[in-house]
Amino acid sequence: MSSSRALLAACAALLASAPVAAAPKAVFADGGGLVQRHLDLARSCAAAGDLEGARAHFERVLERDASHLASLAALARLARDGGRADEAVDHAGRFLDAWRHRGDPPRELFDTRRELAAFVREADPLREDLVRLRRSYVGSLLSLAARQMDRAAWHSARTMLAEALVTDPEHPDLAAGLARIRLEGGNELAVEDETGGADPMGDVSPEWIAEHDPEHASWPTAWTLETEHYRIRTDAGYRVLRIVGHAMEQMQRFYRVFHQYKVDGGAVPVAGVHIFKDRSEYRTLGGSPVDWAAGHWNGTNVVTYDQREGGQGSLRDTLGVLFHEASHQFTSLAGGSAVPAWLNEGMASFFEGTRLLSNGRIDWNLVAPGRLYPLLDDLRSARPHDLQRVITGAVDDYRVYYPWGWGICYFLYNAEDESGRLLYRALMREYFQEYDSSDHLARFEAFFIERAAVEGVSSLDEFEQRFVAFVERLEAEDRGLVDAARAMEERGDLQAAREDWERASKLYDRSLERDPDHPGVLWKLAHALEEADLLDRAAGALRQWLAVVLLEGGAEGDPEGRVVVAEARLRRLDKTARRLQAVRSRFHTESVALARSYRELGFPRTALRVLRGPATAVPPSFEARELFFAIEDETGLSLARWKLLFNERDLSGFYGGGEGSFRVSDGVILARVEGEQSGAGGAPATGPVEDGGDVFLFRRLFIDHEPTGDWSLEAEVAMGSDCRMAGVCFGKKADGLFHGVALLPGGHLDLSSFGADGRPLVRVGVAEGEGWRTLRVDVTGTNLTVGIDGAQAIEYAFPSRAALRGDFGLLAGSGSSSFREVKILDHDRGLPRRLRVGRRAGAAAGGGGGLAAGERAPAALTRYLGKAPPLLRGLEWHGDAPQGGDLDRLLGWPLVLVFWTSLVETSGTTRLLDGLGKVEELCRAHAIPLLFIDNEPPEALAAWLAERPNPWPVGSGYGQEAYEDYAIADPTVQLPRVLVIGSDGRVVWEGNPDYHPDFGTYADQPLAELVEREELAALLAAREAEAAAQAAWVAGRYAEAGRLWGPIAAIENALAAVVVRAREGLERLAVLAADRRDAARAFEADGRRLQAMAALRGAASEFAGTPGGEEAAREAEELAETKAYRAALRVAHRLERAERGLGGDPGALRAALEKVLARSEPTDDPWVAERLTWLLKALEGGLEGEGLVAAYGAAFPERAGAGG
Repeated sequence: MSSSRALLAACAALLASAPVAAAPKAVFADGGGLVQRHLDLARSCAAAGDLEGARAHFERVLERDASHLASLAALARLARDGGRADEAVDHAGRFLDAWRHRGDPPRELFDTRRELAAFVREADPLREDLVRLRRSYVGSLLSLAARQMDRAAWHSARTMLAEALVTDPEHPDLAAGLARIRLEGGNELAVEDETGGADPMGDVSPEWIAEHDPEHASWPTAWTLETEHYRIRTDAGYRVLRIVGHAMEQMQRFYRVFHQYKVDGGAVPVAGVHIFKDRSEYRTLGGSPVDWAAGHWNGTNVVTYDQREGGQGSLRDTLGVLFHEASHQFTSLAGGSAVPAWLNEGMASFFEGTRLLSNGRIDWNLVAPGRLYPLLDDLRSARPHDLQRVITGAVDDYRVYYPWGWGICYFLYNAEDESGRLLYRALMREYFQEYDSSDHLARFEAFFIERAAVEGVSSLDEFEQRFVAFVERLEAEDRGLVDAARAMEERGDLQAAREDWERASKLYDRSLERDPDHPGVLWKLAHALEEADLLDRAAGALRQWLAVVLLEGGAEGDPEGRVVVAEARLRRLDKTARRLQAVRSRFHTESVALARSYRELGFPRTALRVLRGPATAVPPSFEARELFFAIEDETGLSLARWKLLFNERDLSGFYGGGEGSFRVSDGVILARVEGEQSGAGGAPATGPVEDGGDVFLFRRLFIDHEPTGDWSLEAEVAMGSDCRMAGVCFGKKADGLFHGVALLPGGHLDLSSFGADGRPLVRVGVAEGEGWRTLRVDVTGTNLTVGIDGAQAIEYAFPSRAALRGDFGLLAGSGSSSFREVKILDHDRGLPRRLRVGRRAGAAAGGGGGLAAGERAPAALTRYLGKAPPLLRGLEWHGDAPQGGDLDRLLGWPLVLVFWTSLVETSGTTRLLDGLGKVEELCRAHAIPLLFIDNEPPEALAAWLAERPNPWPVGSGYGQEAYEDYAIADPTVQLPRVLVIGSDGRVVWEGNPDYHPDFGTYADQPLAELVEREELAALLAAREAEAAAQAAWVAGRYAEAGRLWGPIAAIENALAAVVVRAREGLERLAVLAADRRDAARAFEADGRRLQAMAALRGAASEFAGTPGGEEAAREAEELAETKAYRAALRVAHRLERAERGLGGDPGALRAALEKVLARSEPTDDPWVAERLTWLLKALEGGLEGEGLVAAYGAAFPERAGAGG
């Protein structure tokens, strides 16, 4: 081992020779030079003999650039000479992997490479086996993928390349193949790309741009570029010039298609595009028509400025303005000069909802939040505009046309009826093109009311009602207030029912955009794509479904046995599937064996890297997954790598910080927000009461990065002595509309929604602390977890992923606060995961279930969200507690627990019982038990209740069992404590209700959402009908019972007792009806077809309106068509004619019966022969008249009354 002096010298030499790092491909470029700064700090630490300090700075570099060669080499040496062989081999191996695939490795590190290669050969006896295994597997997959790409089987190829990339992350051919797929494949394989898949700077280097941009930084010397249809000029930089040039040509083609104007390529006047470097220049040189304009079309040129000015926007925002303004050219070309202002601006704003994709195509028809939310503000204002005023131009502010025009156009383009039929889209193009009317209202009504002829829409007022409802629905979907993913899924189902497979596929795709990897939608998408003959895409959807089902639930996650079906379909759709599985199977077996060997040698990091591929393949090796998790557990290691978002120099990559509220000093983001309260904006009530108010002024600094899947965000936060709030925000919908997690004075941590209707969601107590606090937010599906200083503090389940979508950032309240170590962890699909992914409620096929025996969570937990809390012990009830307060017996209906004492009512400024008014109102209206739990001496509680009776039952638990079981004494729990429990017995919300007169309590909204989600109003109304159904069942009126139970059983709340009883009732009816049908089949098997028919018709009548009754009727129809039954019926008719004389002359009856007997055959229906024989014997015995009729009816009840 080298001495510390030698190691320090080696580190210093390595750093001295390390090449200057190029900007890493991290979340955003290293604009502040963070990599070089930490390399310098590592050099300083090494020179001072601080090896641990140097190591920390090298690790810091890897958080920004995971393949930084000099840092990997330095860490390998530090670990090697520190006796940490596993860590040394891992860093050295990563260095060698990165080196192996680098086209131009730095010459300065050649000796380092030879040194580390020799070290790995000596230290890792399995290295050659690992290299051989990896090269064989990756080579096989590359070969298969190349053949699939040549056949344009992009999904199949992507599967192979993605799996290989997990095994060899640095392989350039794998990355190049995936890039080709994003470039040449369909939209579902593409990613958003402001360059449209091109490389506009491919012919110049970043150094060239940095050298020449200053020469073109003023308007007289601005960059210029001529494309086929545009003349572009800008002093905002060469990168802007080239990206805009490519993007505008892509959009130009799209304008033609959308407007159906010269689609085949006719000449269009060349337009100018002027992009000034800032707003001031735009206003002085660009001819801004009004102060508020962000851009304009002057009939010849599109004019705007770089929206990134001041960190308030992004290049995407600049492109959005250009797409809007450039569309005006085509509006005038295709529509003419008479197009009204609302339509002109509406069509232009419609194009703001577009994204450039890496395959050169356009993803469009997207909601434009910048238009949606201003429209909603107008509709909810004190003096809202209306449709007639907008259409006729009777508005006093031109800006009204932007949101209203967008909303009307988006509605016309997308409105559907209940069957999924588009209502107005077909008329829209004719309405717009060659617009030649000055009577705008008459033209609008002629097209969209008279010609559209939508049922229930015969006037502009009725049209407007539908329009407003549509816009409000868009808001609810965007904010996650309703399940947009499910709505898209259901719309897709409608199109599938109509066998419009192309449109069904698009809608299922939209559903998956909002809720990625939902297994039910993936299964439907695969079927729709297969029906549409898009076989490669269908195979891709099936593989994705297999990944979700197998990786999340294993074999147990497939109760319907679909995995076998999916694998068979996959082999049929993709001819390479068998070959891929053979390659994969061999690789998995050898990988697990190799990983076990590495584990035994004491190299757990290498073992984990070996297991990544087989543990995340589709389907995975479950043996590899189990071993991966076992090694993680026994070592505490993780391969997940965080990325730094803050470069410690400036706010590059951030936007929206307000008027200088955020700045950087000494590697820290400092926030200073002046003022006591917000004048507007509706910040949520959060934090302690101060001077009679607690509505906060706040600022937020967003990060220009929206995660595509599950993610974690972490930041260190420090609150100044005057700080009212500091934390992180996420799920941005508009500038003031997002969710936030914030630390507050007094040991509080809040999860809140911010916006005009902002509200607190959860408040918990946390240990107070000074200085830096580490705040972490983890999102998996719909589930959110918040941690503070390494301890979990909040769990919250959102109804859908939509609520969590959007940019995230930092949140600062009035006063001073500081932020550092801002990191993101985009969860890597190449790493096995154990976290349970939250799925949107009610979307999965099949219902949930109640609690299994022993499923209640253990006592004394501080958090029970998503769990069934322990039973209540040691309580003496004051008042009538439903079911004696037994939580097991209360299953099937929601309830609310309130841990409370009379001191809560007397020690605070607000009485809790008054504050729970909304909760009490909801509980009374929906028969929800509201149980209070107290731990005071019985006499104290009795005395208090005598003075002020509580209308709700109070459980007295002076023995403290209930309080101990629910950890009320824990400082993070606090009194009062409310738990909202769903019908399934699991907690859906818990926390301090913290009443405020302006916002109610934290518990109000979760309880209201639970009432709506579980359809309690419908369930209450169903109780009377269900009781009537039970009475009809007892009386044997099965058809009536079925009619009453059917609608109740259709309610989606499968855990509500009334639904359970209705479904059980229908099951009983189904069993009885099946028994009748089984008896009929037995009769038929014995040749007794007449009795079989009688049984079937009886069941059809008795169970009319139920599936069992309908099945019996169908079987009766089928039996009636058989020759055997018709033959039996002819014989039966002869006997029935003879039976008419049962009560008459015995001689005549005997003669008639003997005629029937004479024509009988041995193959006749036995029931006819039995009746005939019985009657002849009865006559021989002297029975006749009324006696014969009665005896015959008793012997053959089906013929009772015959001949009477």
